[in-house]
Amino acid sequence: MPKVFGRSSAHFSPADGVDSTDPRLRAAQLQHLIANAVREEILALGQNTDQYLGAIDDPLPGLSYDRVIRLLRGKTQMQLADLVFWADRFESIRNVILRELNT
Repeated sequence: MPKVFGRSSAHFSPADGVDSTDPRLRAAQLQHLIANAVREEILALGQNTDQYLGAIDDPLPGLSYDRVIRLLRGKTQMQLADLVFWADRFESIRNVILRELNT
């Protein structure tokens, strides 16, 4: 469901023939929930993604605006460094990661 990826806190249903325990589905679900939480956190600061990234003193290499937008839309897969970067900045991201890995 590309149009709602990262824009809702709801879990999405697996496609036909995909088991709900498939690690690829769980990874996509995790990225979807993290993307949503990132968007919410940035909006709560009264900023947009470009403003937030522009204010970071020590950006992660490869953390360009274009790449972050692709991550938040699910067009590019998050890497572990991305997860750590966002988890370091927002408690809600840490909570999403812990909750999803414990299900």
